[in-house]
Amino acid sequence: MALLSDTHVPTDLEWRQAQNQQSPVEHLKEVVHQVAESDCEATLVCGDLARLNGDLGDYKNWQTLMSPIFAKMPVHVAMGNHDLLKNYYQVFGEPKEKIAAIKNKHVLVIKKAGLRFVVLDTHVESNNSLGLLGKVQRQWLEHYLDGEDARPVFVFLHHALSDSDTDLLDTDRLVKIILPKRQVKAVFYGHSHCYSHTKIEDLDVVNLPATGYSFAKEQPIGWMEGGFTAKGVDLILHAIDGNKALDGQRHALIWR
Repeated sequence: MALLSDTHVPTDLEWRQAQNQQSPVEHLKEVVHQVAESDCEATLVCGDLARLNGDLGDYKNWQTLMSPIFAKMPVHVAMGNHDLLKNYYQVFGEPKEKIAAIKNKHVLVIKKAGLRFVVLDTHVESNNSLGLLGKVQRQWLEHYLDGEDARPVFVFLHHALSDSDTDLLDTDRLVKIILPKRQVKAVFYGHSHCYSHTKIEDLDVVNLPATGYSFAKEQPIGWMEGGFTAKGVDLILHAIDGNKALDGQRHALIWR
């Protein structure tokens, strides 16, 4: 699986990030080329597809830029704080993996080869940095995990798992749900434009690098390739800009 996050595609294709003049459009073009040429069978993007407010033009450009990947494999996305669900659905429609019982939220369950990928929606409002799952989504997740078997589950969401006011505000309640569920093997998120691998007790937590641009020169820009199995995942970082010294870095994670 190809893992991307924070593409921040603008309506104005010439737009560059003010701090360091990085072009999210040029970055995405290179990443798309690499993913389309890879052996990946699916792509998952952890939110902030759009630049700022989730404008229709952002998603139309994103669709065009991502077309080589769409031609080869399914693409699944999470909603970030710079996205807008109604505009995303206007361009792409509602996916068949969407959990219809959760209204106005983009929650997905993707099943492949005995593995389950659960995509949660932490969006509150466009261009507001904070994230929240909320009671309804947390209750659904707990019920889903209670009712399922021991096949591995991987949780994907946009916001970082921390107690910062600009991250996931109900992180503690999410952790309380998933930590005792041994079938949940890892959590993947974006938002921070940082690349890291940490643990919450024995649960693996991966912060995906941004594809669009970084805020610090020590951070890579690019994507990750994940070879998922029931026993673990082989993660490879593909750094196309920023800290390119990390390009090719591998982490072999063995599930708890």
